[in-house]
Amino acid sequence: MSKLGKLVMVEMVKIQEPGHRLREKITEEGLEELGKSMARVGLENPIKLRNAPNGYEIVSGHRRYLAAKDLGWDKIKAIVEDLNDEDTNLRAIHENLHREDLSPIEEGRAVKALVDEHGYTGKDVGKMCSKSESWVASRLALLEMPMELQEAVDCGALSVSAVRELAAITDDESREYYTEHAIKQGA
Repeated sequence: MSKLGKLVMVEMVKIQEPGHRLREKITEEGLEELGKSMARVGLENPIKLRNAPNGYEIVSGHRRYLAAKDLGWDKIKAIVEDLNDEDTNLRAIHENLHREDLSPIEEGRAVKALVDEHGYTGKDVGKMCSKSESWVASRLALLEMPMELQEAVDCGALSVSAVRELAAITDDESREYYTEHAIKQGA
């Protein structure tokens, strides 16, 4: 269980990257933009850490940590909490599922981690993350689709509803044809 977090300045060298990464893609442009903002106004929201052997592990705020590292900061403002693995995963997933820049595939992986690693049901995940059961089922279903459809959703070339329709096509050659057409037409 977690204890109330404490706001402190933590030496960057004592911070370990998160054990589970929800965000697959961290772009250089995004980090550079965040770094410029942090250089101008400082760190608006502290990162969240948990106690770990030899220091701390990032619970949330990985991009802010990377930007601070790129800026050459020696210390960063953080909230440190005493969390077990399950609480850490729940916090990280909950925070990231409410961000707009996670892809539906990354959301699906986050949901799957809660189900596979912690035994939660789709209903449990929905309640914890303020999402509907159908949203949870939709994200899990994405991970069962052919890889070309997952990649199209992940890079934003196709919407979730478009790939759901394309996944119903059982003939691989036909599905590829219609997938290419849908991408070109902006479905």
